[in-house]
Amino acid sequence: MGRIRDAFNSAWIDGPASASNHPDKAEIRRVGGTLEDAIVSAAEGYTVAISWSALNNIQGVKSGQPARINSNVSGTHVDPVTGDTVPNAGEYIWSISPQGWRRVGDVLDAPALKGALDGKAALSDLEEEVDRATAAEQEIARDAGNLNYLLDTTYSGGVIAEDEETVLIGYRPDGTVDVSNTYPLLDPKWVWAVVNEDLEILSAWDGADEFYPASSAPLESQAAWVAGGEVVVVVDGQRAAITYDTPPGTTNSNATIKGDFARYVVDDGVKVTFAEEYLKATTQLSSTVDHLVHYLLYGQSLSVGTGGSPIAHTTAFRAGRAAMFNGGIADRGTVPVEYPVPAANRYSLVDARETGTTESPGAGLVWKATDSGGLAANEAGLVTTAGRGAQSYGELKKGGNGVQWENLIGAYRRGRVVAALNGLSYEVGALHWIQGENDRLATKATYKGYLAQLQQDASDDMGQEIVVVLDQISNWTSYGIATSQVPFAQLEVAIDQPTKFVCVGPKYFLPSGDGTHLASAAAYARLGSYHGRAINRFRAGLDALPLYCVSVSRAAGVIRLAMHVPVGPLVLDTAAVSNPGNYGITWSQTGGTARTIASVAIEGNDIVVTLSGDPVSFSSASIGIAASGTSGAGAGPTTGARSNFRDSASDLDIDGNQMPNWACHQLIAIS
Repeated sequence: MGRIRDAFNSAWIDGPASASNHPDKAEIRRVGGTLEDAIVSAAEGYTVAISWSALNNIQGVKSGQPARINSNVSGTHVDPVTGDTVPNAGEYIWSISPQGWRRVGDVLDAPALKGALDGKAALSDLEEEVDRATAAEQEIARDAGNLNYLLDTTYSGGVIAEDEETVLIGYRPDGTVDVSNTYPLLDPKWVWAVVNEDLEILSAWDGADEFYPASSAPLESQAAWVAGGEVVVVVDGQRAAITYDTPPGTTNSNATIKGDFARYVVDDGVKVTFAEEYLKATTQLSSTVDHLVHYLLYGQSLSVGTGGSPIAHTTAFRAGRAAMFNGGIADRGTVPVEYPVPAANRYSLVDARETGTTESPGAGLVWKATDSGGLAANEAGLVTTAGRGAQSYGELKKGGNGVQWENLIGAYRRGRVVAALNGLSYEVGALHWIQGENDRLATKATYKGYLAQLQQDASDDMGQEIVVVLDQISNWTSYGIATSQVPFAQLEVAIDQPTKFVCVGPKYFLPSGDGTHLASAAAYARLGSYHGRAINRFRAGLDALPLYCVSVSRAAGVIRLAMHVPVGPLVLDTAAVSNPGNYGITWSQTGGTARTIASVAIEGNDIVVTLSGDPVSFSSASIGIAASGTSGAGAGPTTGARSNFRDSASDLDIDGNQMPNWACHQLIAIS
């Protein structure tokens, strides 16, 4: 009889049903076991005669056909029933029970029992039971393998009538529902309803804003379906989309809620996968907040705070208004950066603070974003970072190597879902890009192309026009080169496309610990504060350009650089940043009469550079501002490529320090 269970185990291995209208395979296997147990129970009491010498083969006999076996083995054994010593040769009575075969008597010593229970009639009955079980087994297999006949092929699931042919409710793969006119369970206007035994609607919901009764939400508080190609749920009366901007050619279907998760099927035309979303998305946001603004940090090591230890901002610094995922600002938590972020790390929102081993720019960013001049009182900021050290643009871009882009987009998607589940509107505040070192040898045109593609890909994948906030690399000399065109590209995209890019400025005024990374948690928090101020000004419609040269004019040997000064007056500062010579101004020419810089001064918002004479007849020339440095020197305010020009901005960073704008790395052609 074990073959019944074996057949079930072979036909239906562990795993989900192969179609939505098939029974669960674990349930089919359970039926097989139940059937076998029933047969064993029915057979209990049947007995057959079997020789004592076959005792060691009882299991084999049990799974095969019992037979009377005559034995001539010499010797004796103790009868466990009578306690008598009896010869081995002979036949004995064994009875089938749920626990197996049980010896109940000695045939030779009990001839009457032997005659009554000869086994032939009993065995015949038992074989009939097995045959009937086998037929039932085959019938179950046939039905389970062909359940599709129950539903029209139009539908992926549904409710059928007793005739097993009429579809009463049909669920289409795109999420729409057809209801038979003869089946009054649901009025066509309702996507969800609770009914009584007479099929009268007790409560219902139209999937949007209308409830029945109008004074209350449905009795049941959870539902899931597909509308317009996207998965939509209602949880505790709150309607929320949990998928967004599903690409053409990809369909979502079979949306259900099981426990605390919404589950659905995604078919991209190549493969079919199961997806799920955790629905118990709690937050620590203030009750006055109804809008969530997400700031996504991305890039290489400086975007995640390498070298920023020990962390400084370990307690909530703006409770109820500044948030992170429960996994941290770096939401991967302790999971290695080369792996996908676990879904559980993004289940909920908690008050923002640093929790890892290094301090990212995130704390300073979201603190400044929620400071005066930032988000309104009804708005909260969410900050995450998905960066990874030592990565080029090619590795970080959409479709690049590794999981970086997927982790970035995963943070965006979950942020949007959490907002929806809590009744909040949502937007991406900015993508904060801190990168460039690994592409330090790229031409200006090449890196500008990278940035344009980054902005486009982010906009496509996040469903809105994304502004990219970036800063200039200031540490290229630590890699053994004197100049790099990457910082020039980072400034120029913001000048050329001010609706898509914002340049914070350079980083040379921040101390470096190893010549490449920033020196402390405070330095990273300060960098984040600069990013926060820049996006605040952009969102407010204010001038968000940094301190840089707008235009240049020359009169013989005097060159005047007109500067864009965010907050005047323009200042020469040799205390915060040491003078690298000529305050970081350099002169270069090809042809003509060779000249050098005689003096550098400030006149209003202009930098005036006086050469040693008129460079007459040169074929090309340029003025540099913090444009070059000493190859091999570390970055920072005393060793790297730098200048001494700043403005007079006096607003404060997260640690209470003033935040002047420092002159950008720039190379200006002179005619």
